[in-house]
Amino acid sequence: MTLQLSMILSGLVFSSVPSNAETFHYIALGDSITAGFLGYTQVRRDDPIQTFSLNQKSKLTDGFEEPPPPHSLLGLRYARILESKKRWSYASGRNSYGVSSRLFDWLSDHEQNLSLLRIHNMAESGALSNRMPAQARKAMSQIPRRERSKIKLITIFFGSNDACEALDPFTGLDVIQSSFRRTFDELATQITVKTPVLVSSIPNIPMLNESSVLNHRAFLGMSCRDIRRIVNFCKPMFNISSANEQAQAYERVQQINATIETEILSARKKYPQLDLVYSRSVYDYPITGGFLAADCFHPGKRGQPKIAEILWADQPWYKNQTDWTPALATYP
Repeated sequence: MTLQLSMILSGLVFSSVPSNAETFHYIALGDSITAGFLGYTQVRRDDPIQTFSLNQKSKLTDGFEEPPPPHSLLGLRYARILESKKRWSYASGRNSYGVSSRLFDWLSDHEQNLSLLRIHNMAESGALSNRMPAQARKAMSQIPRRERSKIKLITIFFGSNDACEALDPFTGLDVIQSSFRRTFDELATQITVKTPVLVSSIPNIPMLNESSVLNHRAFLGMSCRDIRRIVNFCKPMFNISSANEQAQAYERVQQINATIETEILSARKKYPQLDLVYSRSVYDYPITGGFLAADCFHPGKRGQPKIAEILWADQPWYKNQTDWTPALATYP
């Protein structure tokens, strides 16, 4: 593989990039988890965190041009500095060996004409699923039409904030359903080759109510239970006063994931150019206190790399033993 290399000599710029060098693209749609909100923190500083770095030969560029606000978390404005898209996001973080880094490593071994991988992390902290179509539209607008056949992967991770709406009554399933349909419509109208799309389940959020998590020691002598009283994210999931409400919370998450999976099954038939795969591994993964950021809610320095690891393991396209080549889509 020949990577981009420039030399300046006597005022002239020479490049070793071959005439057939290609730019590939990775798109990530999502909310605060994908944005790496507080992903650079951990519940407490104890044993060291493993960090990852790309080979120095790697050439990635980013397209971190986000859509307009909300840029808020459950109604509260926040500084973007609280996000860590470039370092700790499971999707695009370099320190977390995110999906983009793993994809680049695979492409480096299998695409001789690779020049660079361009990352489009469109995630917005606090975004409900109804922001998904706008993120998809913005991402596609960043990619020249001639390069849209070079989109190597799209990941979608939405629905957690929808789960944080009032438990009873809950009417959000229709919004989630509509949002996924509109997003698939948006992507399918602008993509003409079979393109991998990996859609994640939402986490099993009520697990954060388990005593092993609540009693996890945080910083300044506080536990996650104490932190939760100060930073009270997702109140319907955590301000639980009865076993019935706890059961409702678990059911809510299961309903959202079932809705997402159903939409994917339906979209596979309608949009053959979208190679859709559903992963429920994030839901199945047992959340522990050490998984969390300093707010005892979002995934932190251990959680973000773990999400990248389990999602990458679920994608079927880029395995070492088989090559994957985009094929022209067939339309009914």
